[in-house]
Amino acid sequence: MNLRLVTMTGADDGTDHNQLAALSAEFPFVEWGILLSYSQEGGLRFPGARWQAELCQTVDAHPGMNISLHVCGRWVREILAGDPPRALFEDRARIVAAARRIQLNTHAERHSAFTFGASGALSKAAPGKQIIFQIDGVNDDNLEAARTFGELDAVGLFDLSHGAGVLPNEWPAARPMVEVGFNPSVSVKSVLHGYAGGLGPDNLADQLPHIAAAAGDAPFWIDMETRVRSRAPGGDYFDLDKVRRCLEICRPFVS
Repeated sequence: MNLRLVTMTGADDGTDHNQLAALSAEFPFVEWGILLSYSQEGGLRFPGARWQAELCQTVDAHPGMNISLHVCGRWVREILAGDPPRALFEDRARIVAAARRIQLNTHAERHSAFTFGASGALSKAAPGKQIIFQIDGVNDDNLEAARTFGELDAVGLFDLSHGAGVLPNEWPAARPMVEVGFNPSVSVKSVLHGYAGGLGPDNLADQLPHIAAAAGDAPFWIDMETRVRSRAPGGDYFDLDKVRRCLEICRPFVS
């Protein structure tokens, strides 16, 4: 099985940074997906500026931590339109620097077609970052465009539940990348893919073999959000006990 990373998304102001660091040390394959939004910062699932700054300090002290930024809303629209927001890439430059990957959450809402100019602007705003495009049934062409332009390390995340945490009837097959060189030969390369939608501690062991079969020879990661939360008075919370259970299930399958 070519499982490489397990992304746990939704840590927020109620989450202890030290516990994230301890889990990263125990499960080096875990990646913390940090949700960022212009309008929702400081709410459930979207940590505030102080928490983000403390996370950066934690990453500095524990450089093995894997961080990805999951960008939503207005900032995604601006990035795809070729105008990476300064409020993200400059005002929050420290957390951008701490992250290895940036995910653009489109959630099946039609966005601007990704252009060569947008690709160049994003590569300058976030140099060296892997960029994750959602394969959501609506904006799928943006991933193919990003790969064609060749300026970004672009990968795709299958999430046909559009962030609702619903298991698909069938996991989609990984999409190889066709590489065309200067000669007439064409090669096909298996590239990293992500799978999300309805995964959690109660179904993960059953679903992993199905995801692996869909990925085939391609390396893949999985992402969990809704089903690693629990209810509490006043709202739900990022449940690190559920996170641990999932990581223990995944550990034997990580390559």
